[in-house]
Amino acid sequence: QCLVGSEMCIRDRCIMNSVIFILRRSFMDSIVQSIVTALSGKISKELIVFLVSMVPLLELRGSILAAGLMKMSFFPSYIAAVLGNMLPIPFILLFIEKIFAWMKKSKHLHKIPDWLEKKALSKSAQIEKYGYLGLFLFVAIPLPGTGAWTGTLAASFLKIDFKTSIAAVTLGVLLAGLIMSLGSKIVSILGWPGVFAIIAILPVSYTHLRAHETLSDL
Repeated sequence: QCLVGSEMCIRDRCIMNSVIFILRRSFMDSIVQSIVTALSGKISKELIVFLVSMVPLLELRGSILAAGLMKMSFFPSYIAAVLGNMLPIPFILLFIEKIFAWMKKSKHLHKIPDWLEKKALSKSAQIEKYGYLGLFLFVAIPLPGTGAWTGTLAASFLKIDFKTSIAAVTLGVLLAGLIMSLGSKIVSILGWPGVFAIIAILPVSYTHLRAHETLSDL
């Protein structure tokens, strides 16, 4: 019974995470749509994707979405998204501590670095435990709260050396771009209702399977 209850908690957590993802996705959709609408026809599609990918919170997710809205093919959109996401990373590693130190002295800005540090460090357990591999996986697996910006901030605060951080984040961004591009294609085929139906069904099926195995063992 305890095991079944535990599996039900996993199911409920997956469903809740799906709901949160829908809300965040809707918010991101509206921002990216506004950017694409404002810039379309004024600059190239590749440059729009590049600029969106540089923006914190939007990053690769937002740029892949922008590419989809503009009906871009995979290769140019992937290259623009990866380059845009990677451009800020060396500057974050080299200068973020000095920038944060200056902001903390400001009467109006001091809360921003404190919030960003807490956010980055709250996600850093995996990075701190596994080092290079942890940082790579943190950036590569596109989950809420992960990404190049947060991973790089955590690496900076954890004093991971520059070359290791750059290598791990670069490989993570390359893989994340492929995963999200593939995910975008799946969404275009199934639609978001189909994707979320699969997300909801999988943990339920897993719960029933584990419950059946538990009862068989008794």
